[in-house]
Amino acid sequence: MAEGRNLVSSSFIIPYPPDFPILVPGQVVSSEILKFMRALDVKEIHGYRPDLGLRIFTEAALKRVMAGKIHKA
Repeated sequence: MAEGRNLVSSSFIIPYPPDFPILVPGQVVSSEILKFMRALDVKEIHGYRPDLGLRIFTEAALKRVMAGKIHKA
């Protein structure tokens, strides 16, 4: 993000409790979402491992998706 790249979530990120997603696959990760995650005081966050970080789509995967949308249009 600091380099101007869009980071796109590849998995659901669900804090428990309250057990509703704050990120879904395909959603662009914003700095506001990251601030929210850091401020959470919950026992667990499903889909997130602090030792590995967020799961995001690679640049190559995003380019393939965008190329497919252009060809279909």
